[in-house]
Amino acid sequence: MANPIYSPNTPLYSHLYTEASHYKNYDRDEKDYLSLSKNQNTSTNTFQSYNIIAWVTIMVYVWGLIANSLIIMIVLLRKQLHVSSCLQISNFSSTSIIFSFAALCLEITNQIILINLTSPLSASFAASTQAKPGFNFNDNHSLATFRPNGSNLIQNLNDFYFPLCEILTGIVFTSVTAGIYILMMISIQHYQAVRTNHRCLIDIKRLMKITIGIWLVAISLCIPYSLLTVKTYFKTFKSRVCAFNNAEPSRLVIIYSITYALIGLLLPIVVICLCYSFVIFKLCRGMQLRSHMTSSRSQVNSGLESDYDRKSRTGVRLLIVIALVYILCIFPFSTALIWQSVRNYYRSAMSYDHQQCNNCSIISSQLSQYRSETNNNSSVSLGTFFSIAIICLAMLFGLNPIFYLIFNQRLRKEFLKRFTCRFRKTFENSVKY
Repeated sequence: MANPIYSPNTPLYSHLYTEASHYKNYDRDEKDYLSLSKNQNTSTNTFQSYNIIAWVTIMVYVWGLIANSLIIMIVLLRKQLHVSSCLQISNFSSTSIIFSFAALCLEITNQIILINLTSPLSASFAASTQAKPGFNFNDNHSLATFRPNGSNLIQNLNDFYFPLCEILTGIVFTSVTAGIYILMMISIQHYQAVRTNHRCLIDIKRLMKITIGIWLVAISLCIPYSLLTVKTYFKTFKSRVCAFNNAEPSRLVIIYSITYALIGLLLPIVVICLCYSFVIFKLCRGMQLRSHMTSSRSQVNSGLESDYDRKSRTGVRLLIVIALVYILCIFPFSTALIWQSVRNYYRSAMSYDHQQCNNCSIISSQLSQYRSETNNNSSVSLGTFFSIAIICLAMLFGLNPIFYLIFNQRLRKEFLKRFTCRFRKTFENSVKY
């Protein structure tokens, strides 16, 4: 079997510093070059640490699936919860389920590779580090294998091309974007309620139309973005790798990537921040005005006002906590996608400068070396940042059901009533028999 040929223009295997390799005259009867032996020095500690992180992430995904499914079940089964606020909660829970399912599929396939001790990315990464002295393979192995938007699938490939990575990452991007837009809709509703001093109830039919519109917008934004930027690379006849397309991006891809990052991610975050900032300011200002007015009132009225202010302070704290959690969990994902778009634009500009300086041998070689180092370093940082971003999103979608049950009194009451009745019936039946 021929040795892999590395080129700075070949696509990256993942968001990380791992160059793709091209194989010539690959013999399927030969031993797979990518199979890792148990005796091979691949840093057992790194494998174990990655195993722990992977399984914790998988448990978070499973928890998100179960908890959000229970929330949707309670909302649908209890007629008392067929109101706009609870239906909005169920809509956001549906986006959490879709995200958790798609991300879980990617993570499980990656975990299958670790169980079989066969990792195309690891072997390729080891070979690339042998060609680059001074690069510590053991320290960076976990970064090489922990890819958030793609995983290796060890299987026999058919002759046809199936865009697995494009589909799964498109589902992940769509669910995240739809969830952010649903949060933006909820924040706008809270803003209108505080501004007009009365609850703004949305008709259920109108709410369903808005939700369908949100999903259509998310699909139209994310599916083309995934098809343009994510690729499924075939390493050998029995391995498949998900990665951002690291070929020279066209102007259309750059423009669309930046447009998606601005419209699909940054705009909703800005709207959410502005709406909740106004709500918090309005509530705090109302408490200050009432505190000045209580001095001229009786002690009974003062007690009533203080109780109302106490509830208002609780509401303000709740809004601050929820807004901060949402922003802190969504911001890394938005920043990572903007980083990817800017990196594509910068790489395209460097390519143009390199072409303009083909006659300048010294400048051309320096630009080529700088460009290769920049791509490699930015790939490592981008991959690590995407890992953090996906973990933050998983935590957000997993924590949402807990927030709902803690802060939504009606939902908590119906949830406890439903399950206490179920447990009581089960206990009574067990006692009878």
